[in-house]
Amino acid sequence: VSSIPHTTLSGTATVLWNTLTDDALSAAIPIPFTFNFYGAAATQLYVSTNGYIQIQTSTANSTLPQTLPDAATPNGVIALAWDDLIVDPTTNPGSAVQYFVSGTAPNRIMVLQYVNLRFLGGTGAQNVTGQIRLFESDSHIEVHATTVNDNGNNYLKTLGVENAAGSSGSAPAGRNNAAW
Repeated sequence: VSSIPHTTLSGTATVLWNTLTDDALSAAIPIPFTFNFYGAAATQLYVSTNGYIQIQTSTANSTLPQTLPDAATPNGVIALAWDDLIVDPTTNPGSAVQYFVSGTAPNRIMVLQYVNLRFLGGTGAQNVTGQIRLFESDSHIEVHATTVNDNGNNYLKTLGVENAAGSSGSAPAGRNNAAW
């Protein structure tokens, strides 16, 4: 886990949710290239409105962040700001969860994008915006948390990755099921 400068990638997005949506989990979304995730070939993913994705299989949708790694489901997780988030364009204009592919083979990047989500039950101005990026060329992962503002509500959130068994994972210090 390292810190890198942020640049926003853009592309023609497929919108999963842009209306009032809580605790949703997408159907399988094909990854347009074979992605090596902890040594296993992955060809699909599932997106949760709760700030994380699952690679290859969907075992559960959780509103409560885990400390990574954790053998409890869900597993095979890449988390941006895992918590009980909601797509709410009434309170947070432009609120959406979407995905797109940037670049051309063999250097494509699959981008899962969370835009202006809010914490369920929170008060005041809140915003979770960022991208999870999967790279075709070398199967590395980048998580860009552009804005994570819970307006002082001190919600526990997780940013990190975990393998399919929940036996191995990584998260930056202070971002593993912590208030940040």
